Parts: sequence; structure tokens; C-alpha cells
Amino acid sequence: MPSRYILTTRILNITYQKIKEIISYELSQVNAVSITLDCWTSIQNYSYLGVTCHYFTEELFLNNRTLAINHLPGRHSCENISNALLTIINEWNIQNKILAVVTDNAKNMSNISTHLNDYLKNNNIKAQKIHGFGCAAHIINLIVKKLGKISNSVSLEALNRTIEFQNQYDELDEIENISLDDSDLGFLNIYKNLVEKCRKISALFHQSLIFQEILSDKQKSLNLQQHNLIQDVQTRWNSTFLMLERTKEQVDAINEALFDRRLNRKYENLNFDLAEKEMLNEAVFILQPFYDATVELSGSKYATLSIVIPVFQGLINLLDMEMSDSGFSAALKKVLKHNTLGYIYKYKTLENPFLITASYLDLRTKLFVKISEAKKKEYLHIAKNKIRSLAEDFPGNLKQNLKLNESHTITKVTQIDQSLTESNGKNRLQVFDFNKDYEAKKTFVKLSNLDKELYRYILNPRKIRIL
Repeated sequence: MPSRYILTTRILNITYQKIKEIISYELSQVNAVSITLDCWTSIQNYSYLGVTCHYFTEELFLNNRTLAINHLPGRHSCENISNALLTIINEWNIQNKILAVVTDNAKNMSNISTHLNDYLKNNNIKAQKIHGFGCAAHIINLIVKKLGKISNSVSLEALNRTIEFQNQYDELDEIENISLDDSDLGFLNIYKNLVEKCRKISALFHQSLIFQEILSDKQKSLNLQQHNLIQDVQTRWNSTFLMLERTKEQVDAINEALFDRRLNRKYENLNFDLAEKEMLNEAVFILQPFYDATVELSGSKYATLSIVIPVFQGLINLLDMEMSDSGFSAALKKVLKHNTLGYIYKYKTLENPFLITASYLDLRTKLFVKISEAKKKEYLHIAKNKIRSLAEDFPGNLKQNLKLNESHTITKVTQIDQSLTESNGKNRLQVFDFNKDYEAKKTFVKLSNLDKELYRYILNPRKIRIL
């Protein structure tokens, strides 16, 4: 058994170098990559920059590799982050392979792609333009987190008038006003208090073994699953939803445990009454699609660009009021819909030509079933123009392989269809038997390129739950 010193100074370094050589070779074999990055500060107050690289293999599998998690001294300014990112990019020799950079939507991150393009131009590095994208899952995080912040900005004098409130993340910035009456504000305060109550209870049952033992006893007597309560991380909304969902599942066991004699009746005031249990159920039901959307948009093994618009359109439709909605549900839906519309307007999510084009090219989403006919025509026009502009920027060898005409514009869909077929003329689609393991190497390599893409991207059994 090696000592701690040997493990950290020798074995770990050797393993690191071996893995780095493997990743370097993989990156040398690909023509294009995208980059995701994020900054955060540890509990010890150290700042870090994390960078991940994404690319397709020859078999059309989407891979991702962590390139760095480096200390980031100084301010988290766009310039400092860009310089640190360039150091990492140069180390891995992928300066001319980056097609896109995905960041959160903070102002210090939004101009990183511009800095990278300026660097490429100033250093005469031949490469395609790098496009910047804001993280769609981060937008959802902002939308839902705001539910617990609105009531903080409400004064007693403002109960019967229009309430103005601001987003609070990284930097303040305004969104359209929302009109809330005293009933709405009351229900929003109930939601905020409900979250805080779940937070206190989760912390309580994590602080000692006696609480956990009591909860386990009650779970057994009520025939509930033996699940621990979940503590949330307030900066990550998904963890708050999971906390609420677990509390909903275990609410009866929690109530029984709080009244247990071994706790000397000290915590009875934390029990959930019938009204709170019902509102907890409603909150989880309304927030579930936002959690599903976050999980779907955070996938790393499949392309997500094409589902951004359908996901947000689906969320908007799910927030329509229904006759059966209680006052609590109606208040949550009202604010969530306002926040959703406000953020997608602010970041122009539904008007982004890359997102529109990706959705149009994806056979699962190209029909845009959730939008009007007029909007469909507009999206089709935008998608065709974007495809033309992208085709004009293709390198010469790629244009030749795709058999584009001399003007380098896409004039007929059949030209693209023909270019996807094999050199031997095989163009009939594979009939897939999902009892067969197509992902096995020996089977997968026998499929045509078109069949591989259809299987991995369209016929894959996973589904877009939000649509």
C-alpha cells in the first residue's frame, strides 16, 4: 500500500499525465469541439474556472472531457476569464477547432466568445467564427429561484398596487413589471415559508442519529420507502425541488416523527397541517416540468441545441391557467409564466437563429407543434437563411463533399439527402430492432453513416419529457 506522500507526489502525477495524453490524442483526431465553462468560489473563498470540451467521435457518440479546473485569481471579469480560458485552449492545442462556447447568462460571461474571436484574428489563426450561447438550464434556474425573492421587495404600502421587482444574480437588471394583488402576495409568502420549513426540517433530521432513527421507525410503520430527507443548496434550484419532492413523499413520516416522545415535543410546531400538505403537493406538481426541463437540457450524451425552443414553449403552455387551479397554484403559475416570458425575451431565446435552425433540422422538433402557423413560416425562413449562411462559410473540401453548387448555396433538399448516402449508393434506411444491441462496436460499424446518425440522434429510446 503506497503512502500518502507517494500517492500524491508520484502515482497521481503519472496517472494524470497518462490521462492527459489520451485526451490530447482524442482531441487531435476531431475537427470541431464546443466548450462549456463556469466560475465558482469554494467555501474557503478560492475562485475556480472549470472548462469542459464536447465533441463527436467517428461513430457519432458525443463525448465530453474536463480540460481544467484551475484557480482563478483576481476579479471574475470577462477579460480575466477569457485570458485564463485562452491559456487552457492553447495548452490543449484546440484554438482552431472551437465552434461554440456555452456559459451562464451573467454579463461577465456573455462577451467571452467575442474576446476569443478577437484573439484568433489578432494572431492570424485560421478558424471558423466562435459562437457564444447562454446556458438554457441557467435561465430555468433564474426563473424558479425568483419565486422566493419577490415577496422580499414588497412593502406594506405596495400591497394594492403594481409591484416592481428585480432579478438578483451577478448584477441587477430589470424585467417588466408584474401586477400582484394581496392574495397573490400572500400565496407567494406561503410558498417561501413552505420552502424554509422544508429546509429547517431537512437540516434537523441530518444533525443527529436519533432523528434519523426516529424517522426510519416511522417510515417502517407507515410502509414508506426508507429514504433520507434531502438538504438543498440554495444556489442550485434543482436541489430545492428535490428537497420539496422528498418532503412530500415523507410528509406523514415526518409528522409522526416530530410528535415522537423521544424528542420531548420540542419540534411539534414544525409539523405540516392539511392545507400545507396540499400546497406542497401543488408546488411539486407545478415545478416538476421545470426540473424535467433542467435535466433534459443538461444532458451531456446527446445534442440539446434543438430542444431549447420546444422546451421553453412547452413550459409556457403548461403554465396556462385552468379552472380547477387553487389560488396558491394560480399565484405560482402567474409568477412563473411572467418570469419565463421575461427571461426568454431578455435573452431572445425564441428568436435565436441557431436554436431555430437546430430545431428545424431535428426530426423530433422540426414541426414546431406548439406554435402558430405564422410563426412556423417565420422560423422556416430564418432556418433556411441560417443554413445558407453557414454553407457559405464551409471549408472548400467540405463543400465539395456535400456537393454544393458553385454559388455555395443550398438550393434543393435532395442535394443534402444525396450527400448523406454512402459512396456505394446505399441509401435505404435501416429497420431497427430494439432488442438488438446496436451500440456494440461490431454491429454499429456495419451501419451506414446515415443509419448511425438516425439511431443515435432520432431513434434513441430516450424521450423529451417536456414536449
